[in-house]
Amino acid sequence: MTPSPSSAAVSAVPPPPITKAARVPAPLREVPIRRLSLDDLPACLRLAQDRSWPPEEQKWRFLFEVGQVYGLADPGGDLAATAVLTPYGPELAVVGMVLVAARYNRQGLGRRLMQHALAEAHGAPVALYATEAGRPLYESLGFRTLSTTTTHIGYFQPRPVAAGAGRVRPATPADSAAIFRLDAQVTGTNRQAVLDQLLLFAEYWWVLEHDGVIRGYAAAWRNIGQVVLGPVIAPDTAGAQQLVAAAGQALGPGERLRLEVDARVPNLLAWAPLHGLQPTFTTSLMVQGLRPCRGTGHSCSAPSCWLLIRAPITLRYRSSYVHFYRPGGHSRHAFNPQNSPRNRRRPRHWGGNRATPRR
Repeated sequence: MTPSPSSAAVSAVPPPPITKAARVPAPLREVPIRRLSLDDLPACLRLAQDRSWPPEEQKWRFLFEVGQVYGLADPGGDLAATAVLTPYGPELAVVGMVLVAARYNRQGLGRRLMQHALAEAHGAPVALYATEAGRPLYESLGFRTLSTTTTHIGYFQPRPVAAGAGRVRPATPADSAAIFRLDAQVTGTNRQAVLDQLLLFAEYWWVLEHDGVIRGYAAAWRNIGQVVLGPVIAPDTAGAQQLVAAAGQALGPGERLRLEVDARVPNLLAWAPLHGLQPTFTTSLMVQGLRPCRGTGHSCSAPSCWLLIRAPITLRYRSSYVHFYRPGGHSRHAFNPQNSPRNRRRPRHWGGNRATPRR
């Protein structure tokens, strides 16, 4: 339904082989959807490979930490379908990893999982990324397209970067509170639970600092055959380019970088290929449940970055996104990270290069 969050090839992801869909047996139609656990990880990886997705064990583990993974098993005990819901409270929920085994194509299992995930969102606006093949299903469930996003992958080629208002440096644990505040301001949602886990999951963190104030940040993590950059939050194109360049220059020999760029950022779309990041495939950012704000023409309950430039859904399970924001702007959903009851652990490595890749 949705594209793989990462691809091992620079060329566009090929469509899965056409297989004859099996009729859904009556018992399977009656099997209840259940919340999966890490014990189901091997079955999730098998299902991903069935759909020609790579077996991204590290990323699936992350999703089990931050999201609600739902699945439906077939009579043989293997997973027939999955969907992952990541809620951010009443402001937003994100759906990803909507997978249906090839043998059950077009049998209604994807719709059933989506309806279950929407029910578990409890009325919050829901966002997802869709391929052309998945769009008809999502449109029938009330989703509409806000924008498109192109995935760029390649070997980063350093070139002179336009001077921006600030400098990029490796992040430190002392920056975490400022990162949380900036993320809440820009996205309009409380993503702290996800960011807490991202601090442990990502291998690199950078901040864009100007006059002692953090104006942007970026994180990166290794996936199969590439380093995924995201989220990226910046005040303007120059700031985004500085953060992307920092990531590209931190890669080791032979490592490829992956970046998602929204169609509403044409300057960055043009900039990425000039630095070795080639467009591979495009998906649609779709949302359900957003309502117009009075007299603004914008949408309430939507992350402000969607209204301006780009949303990371949290890593949309793709976690690579670029957000722009208006410096000095504020969100009605802003929160104080110091009030969080969570006892956060800090990663041992913040920003810069690491000698040993995390596995």
